[in-house]
Amino acid sequence: MEIRDGRTKEGQHLERDFQGWDMDIRPFMEYVIFHTASITEDYHALCHARSICSESVVFRPNSPEAWWKYSIILDKLGDTVAAEDARSACISLGSGEGGAGVH
Repeated sequence: MEIRDGRTKEGQHLERDFQGWDMDIRPFMEYVIFHTASITEDYHALCHARSICSESVVFRPNSPEAWWKYSIILDKLGDTVAAEDARSACISLGSGEGGAGVH
């Protein structure tokens, strides 16, 4: 059975089911870039990851996860003092304490 615009009734039902799947892809892409850069340890990839992680820290300053990822990238780039400061911020914000919705 066709509907006016050429789609079948089943196709219209399938489309309606996916309308609620609005997903913000930015956190996923941030994690992909972070993970790839930390595995490959390519200098340019680490620099991109550092800029993305620093942006994440600016927009989510109370997120222990953002500070933790930032500390790892800084450590891989050789900035040990800044990495230690980021780790300290991560711990002071309650990293590792558990609980729902902490990160």
